[in-house]
Amino acid sequence: MMHNWKKFMTLLHERTLNGFEYDVYVGVSGYTKVPLELKHKMDFRPKRLIYYPQRIPKYIWAYLNTTSSSKEAERLIVIGVNSIFVTKGSFEDYSLCKDVCDKFKWLEPLSITRHMAAFGYMYCCHLTNNIRKLLEGFSNLHCPETMFIDPECGMYDCN
Repeated sequence: MMHNWKKFMTLLHERTLNGFEYDVYVGVSGYTKVPLELKHKMDFRPKRLIYYPQRIPKYIWAYLNTTSSSKEAERLIVIGVNSIFVTKGSFEDYSLCKDVCDKFKWLEPLSITRHMAAFGYMYCCHLTNNIRKLLEGFSNLHCPETMFIDPECGMYDCN
């Protein structure tokens, strides 16, 4: 997961150096599960079970929204799948939307590796109400059209 996510963050940084300004919100959603078996007959059943209380996020996401002073309007959500068990055949199980990464020229350096699980499967979505509901924490923290910080609780609140 880290290779593609790190590359994405580098590309975003380079883009800001070229005059684009973004509001960026990052979060995690869901939990990764290890499959007991894959189609290639690899067995992932534990030989010894160790209790580990932490859950590993299934997705890491970043919502990008250009600010009014940016060169052009751009709004997208970049989603990284945090599982090495994603295959082309199982991608549908992890996909929350139609991938639109190819519509953003600045993400072109990720065009090949973002489809490889070993580097971290990534895809992009347009902002929709469905995506807001599917990504945990997104709808509670951010409403792109109108937002303000509630001085009482410090959380984002929407009109």
